[in-house]
Formats: sequence, C-alpha cells, structure tokens
Amino acid sequence: MATLEYGRPAAVLGAVRLAARRTDVGEPDRDRIAATFDVDPERVVHADELLATYLSPPADADEIRSLRRTLIVAQEVLAAVERGRSAGPELPGSYLADAAPFLLARASSHLDARTDCEYPGLDAAALRDHIDRLEADLELARLGTKLYGLVSTEN
Repeated sequence: MATLEYGRPAAVLGAVRLAARRTDVGEPDRDRIAATFDVDPERVVHADELLATYLSPPADADEIRSLRRTLIVAQEVLAAVERGRSAGPELPGSYLADAAPFLLARASSHLDARTDCEYPGLDAAALRDHIDRLEADLELARLGTKLYGLVSTEN
C-alpha cells in the first residue's frame, strides 16, 4: 500500500525508519536519507505512518523496560554462575532483586533443613535458554506482534 501511494523508495525508507525506531537503534535523520536517496522526506514520513497503521503497536514503554531489566538480571546471574559463584549476585533490595526475584531465589545452592532436599542452584545451559526466550520476548515487545511475525527467524 505504501509503495503504491508514495513510491518504492519512500516506502522502503519509511520501513527502515519504523524498524529503527522500534528496535532502539536510533531513527535515521529524514533529511539526510532524503538527500542520499533523492526522495522527498515528507513522502518517507507519510509512508512510515501508513506502514505503522497496518502493524500492531509495540508494547508500552513500561513493559519493555521491565523485560529489559529482567534480561539484564538473567545475564548477570548467568555471568555469576559461569564464574563459579553458585550463590549468584544476591543483592536484597537492589534493582536485581526487584527485577527478577525468581531468578535470585533459584540461584542459591542450598540444603533445605526441613526436607533435607538439596537445591543445586541454576544450570548455566538452562539459564542460557531462558535468556534466549527473554531476548525473543523483548524483540516481540519492541516490534509488535505483526512485525515480529514477519521478521522472526523461526518462520
């Protein structure tokens, strides 16, 4: 639709602007793009807006921030586990504890005195899998469901 209404160059550049904005890589300067590709910058903006109407919106900023924080915590816990710190970064009251308490609770290797069950802590491979899922969730949140489905490498 954007190609028919604004031309292929404007539609492609509009798509680049939209993708750049949703992936936090920084929106390219529209005047610089227009000069480089000899396209009217207003046509690029309008193509971008038209494309956005056909795509689902990204998640709200709070949800994206929450996913990003959880991902950072998981990466920090993995780094601790890989360094042999079985207890992980136990920082009660810190942003780590607030962002992903379930990971910190599972990070500790301990023996439950009530049941004599040993909890070995986190497995690095399982944690890497969890991080992969969190990265995919973050990408989905940033792009929106329809755009994510179109660019997903699993399709």
